[in-house]
Amino acid sequence: MLPKHSLLKVRRVTVEANLSSKTVIITGACHTPGPEVTIRLAEAGARVVAIDKDVQALLKLSANNPAQINTLVKADGPIDTLRHFGEAWQAEPIHAVVNLLPLEGGPDLNHQISVTTALFKAMGRGLMAGQGRLISVCERPADELALKGHALVAALAAAHTQWAAATAKCGGSVHTVVAQENRSADAADAVLSLIETADVESGRVDIG
Repeated sequence: MLPKHSLLKVRRVTVEANLSSKTVIITGACHTPGPEVTIRLAEAGARVVAIDKDVQALLKLSANNPAQINTLVKADGPIDTLRHFGEAWQAEPIHAVVNLLPLEGGPDLNHQISVTTALFKAMGRGLMAGQGRLISVCERPADELALKGHALVAALAAAHTQWAAATAKCGGSVHTVVAQENRSADAADAVLSLIETADVESGRVDIG
């Protein structure tokens, strides 16, 4: 089980932060808090690859900083898109992957886990080469009887525990950021803090 960490006081990533040599992949980039995270990382000098199915939203997002924000349209469905991405990317170092796909919902829990597993397979070599961090964001349902939502949080945490062991061998880490229902925007600072801060161990961060 991943340990829980408290990041209640997180520093805002600014253009003074030295992220110029970093590559960050954001899946579901047009879903909150994706746009804010993307723009702030680009301002800090990171090379950002934003992946989403919304073509117009991606174009609008990229226009904020065309030199730093690259886009990829998720046109073939998430699993096929991630597979093609992994085949093209190979083992080029990745500093961080921000996984917002759990916030998009999906047909069922199995589909969500399959997509997240496909993401890890596609980007695992890059993360290990870059000693990078996989950060998944999900929401904790307010209703205690919303079993599907609670099951997703638990399933992600369990999967991350297994992946953390694999990435730790290469100096990487895996993180689950859990926000309150309909409060995913609150996760932006936690995500950015995890990317910016050196030597952060794998763990779970609960927001609110």
